[in-house]
Amino acid sequence: MMNAKREYLVRTFSRTKRKDYENYILNRIWNRLNRLDLKPVTQQYVKRADGKYALLDLYFPQIHLGIECDEGHHKSNALNDEIRTLEIGKMFQAVKENEIKIERIDATDSIEMIHTKIEEIVQLINKLASNSKIIPWSEDVDYAALAVKKGTLSVYDEFTFRTISEAMRCLGKNYDSLQKSYWKFNERYMMWFPQLSIDIGQGNVSNTRGWINLFNKNWTEIEEKRMEKDYIPLNLPEGKPRDRITFMKVKDPIFKTNKYQFVGIFQWDHIEGNSVFYKRVAEEIDLTPYNK
Repeated sequence: MMNAKREYLVRTFSRTKRKDYENYILNRIWNRLNRLDLKPVTQQYVKRADGKYALLDLYFPQIHLGIECDEGHHKSNALNDEIRTLEIGKMFQAVKENEIKIERIDATDSIEMIHTKIEEIVQLINKLASNSKIIPWSEDVDYAALAVKKGTLSVYDEFTFRTISEAMRCLGKNYDSLQKSYWKFNERYMMWFPQLSIDIGQGNVSNTRGWINLFNKNWTEIEEKRMEKDYIPLNLPEGKPRDRITFMKVKDPIFKTNKYQFVGIFQWDHIEGNSVFYKRVAEEIDLTPYNK
């Protein structure tokens, strides 16, 4: 597991390699901390009160503390389409701006002032970690067990699952292996594990078995359609269709491996052309009824 931590740290801090001032400051903070029980996250997504997103330079999720480097010039934190599609897994782990504390470092200050501010932040991090009785960082985490212990599963949780079977343990099901991406769970819900499709330009879209699954810009709606242009979706069946407990298959931005991320409960909404649209009706699910 120490090798897994090493690989994570090397990759996460290399994401700032083209930002010289930020790279120096973040690496000095991490080196001055000199502790492996805290997990550093670079380029953390933050959801603002207006519903828009921004990127935070460094974030410690166990203590809800973020660090932002101000480099003296206009720093755009706006998300472009490339970031939005390639790192959707992290988008769903966005933290709410009003629930975290953010410390800022002015990179245009003298090196002495920068070092003084870094030392203040390091002391603050150690203090918060000591007072919070944090769960030590581990790359060998049973997220299903943590979700069951918490009692709920939210789109804002840092819980990700390597397999469909692992995700289903949150809902009290112990399957040896599962390959299906859609099936009936109970009289109220269907389970849905779609693969995210990414627009790669010129009208081309990556897909699985001919299906295309795209999110809208607010992450509140999924468009599902077939590659065949002449495909005609079925009309809404008689009676109310079951809502879909949805885990999206996404790419981990650090290790580039596939994982499943809970993205909410979705409800059939309407048909448009050869597409079916589902709107998100819940960001959280109560797990306690399924784990008694």
